Amino acid sequence: MREIVYRYKYEGLFAISEIISDWLLNLVNQQSIDFDLITFTPLSRKRKNKRGYNQSEVLAKKISKKLKIPCESLIEKRRETKPQVGLGRKERILNLKNAFFIKKRVNLTSKRIVIVDDVITTGSTLNECAFVLKNAGAKKVWGLTIAKE
Repeated sequence: MREIVYRYKYEGLFAISEIISDWLLNLVNQQSIDFDLITFTPLSRKRKNKRGYNQSEVLAKKISKKLKIPCESLIEKRRETKPQVGLGRKERILNLKNAFFIKKRVNLTSKRIVIVDDVITTGSTLNECAFVLKNAGAKKVWGLTIAKE
């Protein structure tokens, strides 16, 4: 799994995104998650420009299309942070503190939202994203990831 995620994330192996999105879709169906909207963890502009794409966004859009549930870019990463790889739990939490914001004025009141991310390690990224979504009125937020490290 580690190699699959690495190749998808850093080498642009997009063909695998179809299989991964099907895995995630099966998980949503198994857990009977009922939601109104799907979004994804953002990358900083610098990182997205360097990589050329946001791997979580690609997956979220594929799932959205298959489920016919809207996918929106709701969260923005406004400041550059260190890569989370290699950081301990406390460092990860501090690294992401106040890095995410709601991207635009959108009414999220009572919305049930799924956030797609690639890998969960400590949950810091998903927790921070869920925090800003709930502060914007989201009723319920789930995280959906390819793997747990």
